[in-house]
Amino acid sequence: MSLAARPPTPFSLAPRQRTRFSLAAVPDHLFALRPLLWIPAVALFESGRTAGAPAGAGWRMDLGGLPSVGALFSLLLILGAIHAWNALRDERSDRENRKGRVLASGLVTRRGLLFLAAVCLAGAVLAAWAAASPARATLAASLLLGAAYVLPGIELKRRAGWDLAANALGYGGLAFLLGAQSGASGSDAGGHARAAAVHAVPYVLGVGAITLCTMLADREGDSSSGQRTSAVVLGEEAGASCAAGLALSCALAGFLARDLVPLVWGSIAGVALSLGAARVRGRDAWNRTAVRLQCLFIAVLLPRAWLPLVWALAWGGAATLYHRVRFGVTYPAVAVFGGEERDGVPRGSEAQGRRINAEPSNT
Repeated sequence: MSLAARPPTPFSLAPRQRTRFSLAAVPDHLFALRPLLWIPAVALFESGRTAGAPAGAGWRMDLGGLPSVGALFSLLLILGAIHAWNALRDERSDRENRKGRVLASGLVTRRGLLFLAAVCLAGAVLAAWAAASPARATLAASLLLGAAYVLPGIELKRRAGWDLAANALGYGGLAFLLGAQSGASGSDAGGHARAAAVHAVPYVLGVGAITLCTMLADREGDSSSGQRTSAVVLGEEAGASCAAGLALSCALAGFLARDLVPLVWGSIAGVALSLGAARVRGRDAWNRTAVRLQCLFIAVLLPRAWLPLVWALAWGGAATLYHRVRFGVTYPAVAVFGGEERDGVPRGSEAQGRRINAEPSNT
């Protein structure tokens, strides 16, 4: 379920060393869960929670109360567990795509990542008890979809078409629906959820457009590692056209649903992708495109909800500081504002002070 962009930095392939756990390793384990992917989840959750509400209604500081907060944190912990397991399954292709640098550099071990996944699942179950009953069913569906996405034998992420659908439905559908259920009162929860399922359609299409951009960024690495993702099957040109079509479809669905957020976002994104389809080429360009489309969505959503912007600024700033201190790069800020990024390696590792060039490979 990958919506975040990837830092354009080679990895250290130095031999792994077992080290004692210390407080200094806490950020490594935290960012191994890829918390930047929580940003779109929060944005879609808040989109559902505030759907149909007048502008500014989502600016209440109560965040919908304890059931809403419990549902959101349970969802984020489920995503953390899924991404941890996904990193273990994709260790080779992640090196190819310059993803999962914390695991690739040995800062977090495979055993440590499995432990993190188990802790996240346990925390998700506990947080779900605070959520309303309908929300628990949606959380269970999210967990099942995530499991189908990464577990051997099914692995929707390795099946063209299914990988795109799983991401779009997981973020645009289930996260939106979870927010809608959390924002509804007990008396109208059922009707509100049914209406939300219809209103989720433009968000599913919009997430599909961004997801395809991230897949296009990973296309060469996924292809070289033998994965048949949607971007690999479509190719760059057809994939770019498909992403533009999904964004424009998002705008049309938003118009039919009378929802200004997908209407405005889809119109801008669709036109930008259509005009830039011939110019956007390569991993870094698609990374920047995906990140900026997410920033655009948060900006369009701002009159309705404040939390996604605060969440993005907090985690984006923390991630930039972490990557700067640990790897010497300014990700994700460089993807938002542009600029050249120098190659770096994990500081404190055996590879510090020397440049290691991995095979062209992409987080």
